[in-house]
Amino acid sequence: MNNSIKISLSLISLLFLSCASGVLKEVNLLYDSGEYKAAVKSLNAIIENTPENADAHLLLGKTLQAQGKSSSAFEEFKIANKLAPNNKDAASALQRYFADDGKQKLAAGKIEEAISLYDRAHKLDESDSESSLGLANALIKFGQLSKAEGLLDKVSGPKEEVNKSRTQIEKRKKIASTAFTKGKKAYDKGQYSSAKKHMDKAIMNNRDDNDIKYYSYMSNGLFLYKKGSRWQIWDAIVEFGKAAAVNPLSAEANYYQALGYLKKDDKDFDNILSFYEKALELDVDGKFSSQIKKGLKKQRQRKKVLDEFWGK
Repeated sequence: MNNSIKISLSLISLLFLSCASGVLKEVNLLYDSGEYKAAVKSLNAIIENTPENADAHLLLGKTLQAQGKSSSAFEEFKIANKLAPNNKDAASALQRYFADDGKQKLAAGKIEEAISLYDRAHKLDESDSESSLGLANALIKFGQLSKAEGLLDKVSGPKEEVNKSRTQIEKRKKIASTAFTKGKKAYDKGQYSSAKKHMDKAIMNNRDDNDIKYYSYMSNGLFLYKKGSRWQIWDAIVEFGKAAAVNPLSAEANYYQALGYLKKDDKDFDNILSFYEKALELDVDGKFSSQIKKGLKKQRQRKKVLDEFWGK
């Protein structure tokens, strides 16, 4: 392509942009007066000729949003933000979309979806108090209290709303603590169904406390282990594994993983012996040591008999 053609195309492009800029002012008037259908028609024409016009995509998104077409509006906000990442209006529109959608999801009880949306809004502008407060409140309802407290420390206002959120945190901590105490008593008595019920309530209100997490996983695991179907045993093993991850020094969690594998498949000696040995290493003379030693000895003997039978 020669230089004269390049210059001509550049001039045409500039002409389109210039015309589009003028038309956008007129479309803004349509938008402001609520004539959304006419505004959408004009904006689509502008975008067809100048698809990289971020302002046109932004205004189209606002117009579609005003018509209740949220998903289409979202696509336009994304395009506008991608075309002009430094455009504060485009970023703000996308942020508001995420925050508003997060607010609706939170009101509908869809807490994890709300967290995801508020988080995206927060990342676009971490100084925005409304999205920060929204994210904090969603995290509080999910029980992630420490992260919520960290966000509230950075929120400049409104103070009354921040104080309400802090009150909710303290309330949830108290509920979790009470439920944990009841659950631990039931757990120590071997009442795993009751323990699970209380621990479920505790962890729903405070997912940050390691004691709550550990005994919640163990209660779930033992409840499933006692019920005993094949898939429940596997789920129990997973829960015991989570407990061991929370407390790597727990002989109890490793011991029950050994029992879980034994119940699921009594010939899975690699896992059975591995978890018995790990449990014994962590609890040589402790609460479970006698049971662990007996179990380990028995499974080693079983393995030896089977190995000799198969000539290994």
